[in-house]
Amino acid sequence: MRHVLQTAFRGFTTLTPYPWNGEHHYAPDGPSCFSELPHHVVQRGHNRQAVFAADEDYQRYLADLHELKDAFGVKVYAYCLMTNHVHLLMDGSG
Repeated sequence: MRHVLQTAFRGFTTLTPYPWNGEHHYAPDGPSCFSELPHHVVQRGHNRQAVFAADEDYQRYLADLHELKDAFGVKVYAYCLMTNHVHLLMDGSG
């Protein structure tokens, strides 16, 4: 999922939805992803700058999200678009 989001939404910083091992958001042997479990994904603008300047920006993001979720088999359960970041609840079992 992370690769899909980073490719699809350039200009965002994606905070990884990987398990917390007490020190990093990565397992000791590298990142892991559980496609059957929902993930809370947060994408922020670079340096937390605004990424949506107009209503058209929000609409374009949602259109791209709809297209790419189908193309990559991702389920999106919920989303929240803020001025400088996005919250997605999604999994890869779609």
